Amino acid sequence: MAFTSQEEANIRLLLLSFQNGKGIADLSEADHETLSGALIEVLQNGVSRKTSIAKFFTGSPAGVKDSLAALEADFPGGAEGTYVTSDTGHWYFWNGSTWEDGGLYQAPLDNVQTFSSTILVNPHTAGKTPRFLGDVAINTTTLEIWKANALTAAVGSWSCISEGYKAGRVITKAHGLSAITQTTFFTCYGALAHADRPTDLPAAIDESCYGLHINSNVGDTSAYQMVIGYTTGVKYERRKVSGTWGAWIGLNVANNLTTTVEGYTLDARQGKALNDAIALKENAANKKTIINDSDTEFPTSKAVRTEFIGTNRTLAEVLSTLDARILSLETFIKGNLGDVTVNTINIIKGVNQYGSDGNAELKASGAPAAIPDYIGQQYTDTANGNIYKAKNNTAIADWVKIN
Repeated sequence: MAFTSQEEANIRLLLLSFQNGKGIADLSEADHETLSGALIEVLQNGVSRKTSIAKFFTGSPAGVKDSLAALEADFPGGAEGTYVTSDTGHWYFWNGSTWEDGGLYQAPLDNVQTFSSTILVNPHTAGKTPRFLGDVAINTTTLEIWKANALTAAVGSWSCISEGYKAGRVITKAHGLSAITQTTFFTCYGALAHADRPTDLPAAIDESCYGLHINSNVGDTSAYQMVIGYTTGVKYERRKVSGTWGAWIGLNVANNLTTTVEGYTLDARQGKALNDAIALKENAANKKTIINDSDTEFPTSKAVRTEFIGTNRTLAEVLSTLDARILSLETFIKGNLGDVTVNTINIIKGVNQYGSDGNAELKASGAPAAIPDYIGQQYTDTANGNIYKAKNNTAIADWVKIN
């Protein structure tokens, strides 16, 4: 029977040899062959109790009972060895008159169960049944360590407390990623057509994948998971808060702006390119399409074509036609306006006539007040209806009234 440090501090062993009556303070001083009839004194809570060391040190419990009451009912007069009760996990020994509580039972390290199997095979599956609470079973192939938390022959009686150097769970549909409660890494069948694919994998992963599960340092109600595709490297993560898993979020960076694959994000460079493209489209959509006199914005090229050119002609065509018309007009002015013959001229408001020597006719209210420009120039007094002709062009007096 091995003791914990607390038990060693609280329990004093006094071995009394029947051979020579010498007191033995420590087991290492005892002669094993002479100890068969020795007594052990256990000092517990200030009370000294003695029993046969042969009864006390048996290597493992003689049996397991549901409770102290069950133990007392089965062995009211005591029994050899020690017994463990499954309700408390404590061990009991018969002190000659009653069953005494020896404290929480702990398996000796040299008395663990061993088995050899693949990763995370439960000891129960390997044929191991807990002998007492806290019993230990070691998978010698993967170096996983399992501890018994119940005394029934069932898978649930064992918990893996260390996954060893070959650890790494294989998660199948039967397990599910959401059922993981220990910090670990894992692999799983991710192909959509695979019968063992976990149902809570991201839908975008169509391949087997690696995974990582990390619990918080205060329990398993908060955790983090990430999965990575074997071949494509597609990555997803999710977080558990207050016992509830959030949605899977893609961690992948798209290598272009046109990908349609689910779960990809854009890096900063691609994000800016996309933002600039959106801004350009917005600017084009907001430009004027009708030109008004009060407009202060630059119209779109489409509006210019519609307003000045027509929808079926290009600007180059219009400029070419305009240039030809200007050239034709210049030729006409130079060649034909020297002598102009007209049949009728309709004057709507008034005409100022100019000759080679100046104004042909002047109009004003009242008599002329300026020297004529040339001889023969005409002046009309619009107020009185008088008409004047210039006989000379040296003085105002050169104007002569002719009516």
